[in-house]
Amino acid sequence: MASIWAGMREQKKACTWFSRPCMVSVGAGDIQTQRERVFQNLRAILEANGASFADVVKITTYMTDLTQLPGMVEVRRRYNTEEPPSSTKVEVSRLSHPDALIEVELVAIVRGQRG
Repeated sequence: MASIWAGMREQKKACTWFSRPCMVSVGAGDIQTQRERVFQNLRAILEANGASFADVVKITTYMTDLTQLPGMVEVRRRYNTEEPPSSTKVEVSRLSHPDALIEVELVAIVRGQRG
């Protein structure tokens, strides 16, 4: 098994969320744009490390407004078409970047790689 986190450090162009070292702001105030971008970036990071959403075993979603959760679930279902992994949703007062409305952390098991 290998750590996706190690791959993320090398994939600075494909940052998953609005936090260091990227500090990339996409869709300020637009939760739909942010949801789509987060999952596009997650897919890119997974693929760059020989994995897919089928390898994800845990997703943690941080949102500043959980009333927006139904849209998040819809986007997640489009990207993760397999059995859904364990998940946690947390409402927070703010995230590390002032424009961020959502942050997603996931754990994937990648077999056949040495980490």
